[in-house]
Amino acid sequence: MRAAVVGCGLIGGIYIDVLRRAGHAVVAVVDIDHDRAAAVAGASPIYADVEEMLSREVVDAVGISTPPESHERIVDRCVQRGIPMLCEKPLALTLPVAESMVARCRQGGVPLAIGFKMRFEALFRRVRDVIESGEIGALRYLHVAHYQQPRPEVWAGRVGVTSETLCHAIDLSRWLMRAEPIAVEGVLTQDRTTGTDEVGRIRLTFDDSHDALIAGGWMPDFPDVGGTRDNVLLAVGERGYALATRPGTLVIESASRRVEDLTTDYRQPFADQWRAFWAVLEGSASPDLAREADALAVQAIIDDLKATPNSH
Repeated sequence: MRAAVVGCGLIGGIYIDVLRRAGHAVVAVVDIDHDRAAAVAGASPIYADVEEMLSREVVDAVGISTPPESHERIVDRCVQRGIPMLCEKPLALTLPVAESMVARCRQGGVPLAIGFKMRFEALFRRVRDVIESGEIGALRYLHVAHYQQPRPEVWAGRVGVTSETLCHAIDLSRWLMRAEPIAVEGVLTQDRTTGTDEVGRIRLTFDDSHDALIAGGWMPDFPDVGGTRDNVLLAVGERGYALATRPGTLVIESASRRVEDLTTDYRQPFADQWRAFWAVLEGSASPDLAREADALAVQAIIDDLKATPNSH
């Protein structure tokens, strides 16, 4: 397959690496910062604009890893040429924009996948397997804590922690519950300088006996755990629990107690996500790959949270 990657920051560099390791051709990279692109491009040609790249290269799929406010234009250009996309989360910053983008993809028959790659982390996939095996009984509650130091990227500070980071916990909750919440409530604490949210406490109610509680944010004095040791997830069932600590420790407490080590290379979830995306393009089913409906569902929850009077 011939892929192009738009955006050559941290995630874009990982995209390029895992695509090449899987034997795919990275036919072009796109970034407005030539030096940043050159650091990861290798022999691939570098472009400053996606439209110029698409007019010159033959591409089977595009990976989008740019700031979210740029996604709409890139998606539009790819849809015009019928090119499938794997786009980093969040797809957009508001539900109306996300709905417009999804409508264009669907009208054009162009596949769109969303980079909720935590679905492909071995740790969380094992939690799902434990839940679905019935070992801990019927799932009742999820508790997710996701804290980091403030993100260094300027764009992350512009969009806030809920859109940039906690969207993963929201998506994981939906994915593990296998349902959509019927009620959303929370408190988002805003940075006094930027006005964007920096800490969130969220409750997703799925029915009378199933809740997901999410707490997380950016805290200056928090340990420098980056994207590796920053997430703890507790799945509570009627007969036990599964406690997952990133990057790969799982404690299962049921009829017996055991600890499993599921640590993998940090690139592996990205590689597995791309593999699932290629499978979809080849006509196979890949139910764990996040698609347009997932992007809209998560964005609707985020919009509800940001509109609530409890945000302050």
